[in-house]
Amino acid sequence: MTLKCGIVGLPNVGKSTLFNTLTSSIAAEVANYPFCTIDPNFSCVSVPDKRLEKLAELGVSQNTIYAQIEFVDIAGLVRVAHEGQERGNQFLSHIREVDCILYILRCYIFCAALTTKMLYTLREELILFLIMK
Repeated sequence: MTLKCGIVGLPNVGKSTLFNTLTSSIAAEVANYPFCTIDPNFSCVSVPDKRLEKLAELGVSQNTIYAQIEFVDIAGLVRVAHEGQERGNQFLSHIREVDCILYILRCYIFCAALTTKMLYTLREELILFLIMK
């Protein structure tokens, strides 16, 4: 069974950069302008587990199958996305298909209020989208 993890955040916070890092790939284009990602990027990563390797040795297993995480790089969300503006419904619909959501926030060291505002914007858009649909 594969866990599907959606990477979500406002535009230009580093979602595609994190996706490329986690998946050891360059599948997602990284650029310094909003909505560089329109269609989601998908990539599966095996999760190594030394306990599983030990069990495979004890059980003389011919094949070891590791757990998988599928990361989904979802386009940046903006305020009023739940209303369908800026292709918001399209982006939000990709979130419905994931098992867990990984919020990516830009951290403002000297202004925690901005970081908190970004988190509230993301949560508000997700909640309003789920309520309205």
